[in-house]
Amino acid sequence: MVGGVGLSSVQFVNLNLSRNVAILGLAIMSGMAVPLYFEQYPLNTGMAELDQVLNILLTIRMFVGGFVGFLLDNTVPRASREQRGLQPHNTNEKSGFDDGADHECYSFPPLVNRILARIPLVRLLPFLPELKIKVAGTTGPHKLIIPIDTANLYLG
Repeated sequence: MVGGVGLSSVQFVNLNLSRNVAILGLAIMSGMAVPLYFEQYPLNTGMAELDQVLNILLTIRMFVGGFVGFLLDNTVPRASREQRGLQPHNTNEKSGFDDGADHECYSFPPLVNRILARIPLVRLLPFLPELKIKVAGTTGPHKLIIPIDTANLYLG
């Protein structure tokens, strides 16, 4: 189940690029091979705590594969953000799950949005929701992308 969810995130990656196919293949293969090696030959650095941490991390297949994939995807050049699957996806497409519900329940409260809007690097984190505020005279929330340097004028 966890592997299926992980592979479902590959649906937006352009697999016509040999770069992306090579990264995916190396991540899967290293996720299978490296833990087998470290199960047979554990690390011995002389520091017991460091040995435990490294041996545990290097024997977790998902960690090794994910780390190798992350490292290669962020260091191997010659792919745009869209080809890497990092651009926002078309939100007009119908998804398999459409219950007609408004998904506002997943956004942060206004106070947390004000705090996050003042932190410059927060907008770069892909797992945080976009800032949504109500615009006067309209119905429903509207996405408003506010430059960080002017966010305090609107939200403060």
